[in-house]
Amino acid sequence: MYATLVRAFENTKRLNVELITLAHSIRIFQNRLGKVFSTNNILSDYFDIYKTRVSDRCYLPLKTFDSVAKFKRPILQILQKWLYEEDIRQQLVAQSLMWSRNKNAKEAEADIINKINYITDMYERVNETIGQIDQKHYEYTKASASKILYLNAADKSIKGHLDFIFKTYAETLSKGESVAPILNGINQTITFAQHGYVTPDSLTLPIIRQLRGESIPMSLTDFDDVRDMLMQGFLDETSNQFSNDAIFDFMDFAFGDESEVHISDIPLPGFDAFLLLILATIKTNDEECFYIVETDPGNVSSHGYRLPNLRFVRKELTL
Repeated sequence: MYATLVRAFENTKRLNVELITLAHSIRIFQNRLGKVFSTNNILSDYFDIYKTRVSDRCYLPLKTFDSVAKFKRPILQILQKWLYEEDIRQQLVAQSLMWSRNKNAKEAEADIINKINYITDMYERVNETIGQIDQKHYEYTKASASKILYLNAADKSIKGHLDFIFKTYAETLSKGESVAPILNGINQTITFAQHGYVTPDSLTLPIIRQLRGESIPMSLTDFDDVRDMLMQGFLDETSNQFSNDAIFDFMDFAFGDESEVHISDIPLPGFDAFLLLILATIKTNDEECFYIVETDPGNVSSHGYRLPNLRFVRKELTL
């Protein structure tokens, strides 16, 4: 059992190194793709090199008959049994002492536990590593197909010529060569023009003032006048809101079809209504007033206000 554990430990370390190597190999092909500008070279890199040496040899077996997921669970079950069963662990310790006679039992047991934990941790996170390899393989395959389509789609239109210029420029830069001949050729063959529009103002020159003209300074605002104006506007608005017509309309609505109304029965939905009620009590001497106010002893509470005990009676009933 100890020999099997040691062999599994070494194979697990080698598997980890090979998975990392596979991921870096795919990344190398991805980086190389940015420096290839020929369809034939892209196809050769993918099918002759990548598919033969990387995909078919390493990636495909990892996803099919050599799938780690197929063997992971039995391996973990055996290791868990060796780790948690005392008898088996003591057998492993005894076998370890036979293999390495310079260790004591405590050191041998710690070494066995470390090896089992390493193998277990490796297989627990191997799915994440394989997922990253899958993503890199997908990205490289997709990028290769997209670049082949891009290179084959170049035509003889203006867009096709620009694509060819940009491709040649990038290829020259990737080789470390000078791009001065390309830029000189662009300057000699391409003419740029600026477009504009003719407007009625195009026939006249823009006005440019050379001297500052004398002008009358703006007068400062008299804030006292502004304050008086604002106050007068407030008073006008208030007088319109609490005019005689507004007061008598309020009381007419309060009476309704009744001949008299008690102060507690008058609705007071807001503070403005409360002010109208106060003004209504002092308007009884007005010639236009159609009611009188009779005072009873005591106070009443109405709509959150403490009010005198008043009754409003239409004048026609007192005649």
